Amino acid sequence: MSTAKPGDQNPFVGPIPFGETDLIYGREQELPRLFDLFVAQRIVLFYAPSGAGKTSLIEAKNGLRSLMSGLEFTVWPTISVKHTTDAGASGSDEAVNRYVSSVLQSLERGRAENLRVPPDELQSMSLADYFARQDAAGDERLDVLIFDQLEQIFAIDPIDQESKFAFFAQIGDLLRNRRHWALFSMREDYIASLDPYLRLIPTLPGGRFSSPPQMEVSRSPTMQLTRSSRT
Repeated sequence: MSTAKPGDQNPFVGPIPFGETDLIYGREQELPRLFDLFVAQRIVLFYAPSGAGKTSLIEAKNGLRSLMSGLEFTVWPTISVKHTTDAGASGSDEAVNRYVSSVLQSLERGRAENLRVPPDELQSMSLADYFARQDAAGDERLDVLIFDQLEQIFAIDPIDQESKFAFFAQIGDLLRNRRHWALFSMREDYIASLDPYLRLIPTLPGGRFSSPPQMEVSRSPTMQLTRSSRT
């Protein structure tokens, strides 16, 4: 019979990612290593098995996003690269790269209504155009872009390589401006799918961080992370 009292909270949250109000414990070694690598390299590929806690390490209250924000970077809303776009955002215009459009929509969702780019204008923008517009507004802070679950772009429409090459070319063009930083987070079983596009992204082959599998991630400082036996 369970002795749990109403209101008791299990400190182990399982596969549910932590958010900006959740403190994460048990990652005291990985988080500083990831932070130091990001600061040193500017462009980093962060990969681990599914369920290893990549999103939690980034998004938790004491995670990477918070650390970078504390250094007065502009940390943009987390980017999800999907093959679908919002209705009316890009229509059926075949000239619009659907992956670029998805990125721009991710960035816009986190902005105040009065700062958003009109949808008709947004659909014709490249990533460089979009950030040139932000630079013109006078914000001189460095931009941090976080691409979470990047494997999504490879899991959908595998034969659509032309659009994918065009997308990564735009990412590369943007990141050649050292004002822009990027963290790419993805499942390790999709790493090989990224190889054909690496040459388009400056410095990325050198900035890699792998996180070991995690069995439990705790909300409680008194309950340490339980690691799997994999080395």
